[in-house]
Amino acid sequence: MALVVGTNSYVDVATASTYFQHAIHASAWRSASNNDKTSALVTATRMLDRQRWLGEKYQPAPTQVLDWPRSGLVDEEGQPIDETTVPQFVLDATCELGLQLISNAAVQDQNSTGSNIKSLKAGSAEIEYFATGTSGTRFPTIVQELIGQYLEGALFSGPFASGSDAESQIGDYGRSEGVF
Repeated sequence: MALVVGTNSYVDVATASTYFQHAIHASAWRSASNNDKTSALVTATRMLDRQRWLGEKYQPAPTQVLDWPRSGLVDEEGQPIDETTVPQFVLDATCELGLQLISNAAVQDQNSTGSNIKSLKAGSAEIEYFATGTSGTRFPTIVQELIGQYLEGALFSGPFASGSDAESQIGDYGRSEGVF
């Protein structure tokens, strides 16, 4: 299979290899064959393109195959995202997801990387579970951190603590309080 940036992948093997050059967690990438790297990047792009993104597909011509670039989006500081190029966070997410696929191909079969534990209680050792589903996301944490705010319906509220007093959210993760 030939990797074609803009057609079946957001990044090529050389770009991903540069991205991982000094990454401590990327030994699996560096030891993988070029064929495996190509397959991982194409699969990562397919996984990303199966998501429901905010904004609209940017189409100066009807030939845009992939979901990015997109229009109508702003970054975490409220600045418009360039609608004519694929943003760096998508390129990085493609690399990181490609690495995860090389390390564990079953990542693409996961419904969620979270658990269904809703709360733990110290006194009398109590565990409460969510009624259905899980509390995590489909993607590994590093990928979710890169793309989470651009996904439709994403509820990434971060850690949550409660006790005998008031409930609190630990860190705001760029979201308004009260989204749990």
